[in-house]
Parts: sequence; C-alpha cells; structure tokens
Amino acid sequence: MKTTKHKDIDLAGIDIEIDPDAAKSYIEFRIKIKKPFTQRAFDQAMAKSLQAYRVGMTPTELIDFTVHKGWSGINLAYTAKAKDGELQAIAEIKGRSTRSTSLAVEIQDKSWAN
Repeated sequence: MKTTKHKDIDLAGIDIEIDPDAAKSYIEFRIKIKKPFTQRAFDQAMAKSLQAYRVGMTPTELIDFTVHKGWSGINLAYTAKAKDGELQAIAEIKGRSTRSTSLAVEIQDKSWAN
C-alpha cells in the first residue's frame, strides 16, 4: 500500500471532498508562517473544513480561502464575516458609477462635431 505523505503529514485519511492539492498548500502555508501542523492538528483542520457548507463553500474553497486570507486556522465565524464584508464591498462598487453623465447622453452628444 502506498503511503501518501506531504512534509511528514499523512494525507491518506483526508475526505474525498477535500482536494489533496489544497491540503498540501495549507501544509506548506503553515510551514511558511512557522506554525507547522502536527498530524493531529492537521486532521482536526480537515475535519473542520468539512463544515464549510455552513458558510456556503466547499471544503476545498474554505481551505483555499483560509490560506488566501493568511489565517493559520480554519474559523467558520471569521470566514462568514469576511465573505459578508467582501460581498458588501462588491455591492457598493456595483452601485457606484464612475460616469458623470449617462451613456445615452454621451451617445447623443454632437458637441465634438462643431
């Protein structure tokens, strides 16, 4: 039987819903920030990631989001709050216009032809 390890962490027990590449990147990230996983901590983090559907994500998306945010651990409350903040920022941006006049007015404008 082939043993699947990455940086001394056994990946054989991760759930099928978790992309092994996401798990590996999370291991690498934790090493980079000088907070390497123990096997037990890794297993707990992977189990926590399976609750991702509570915040509207897949386990892999939750792991990637955690790494992207620079967080050392998976925290569903922080994730939900961060996602809400990002969605509100997008809504505000979409609600604003950078135009001082509407496109319809600009199309009808013939002042440049004088």
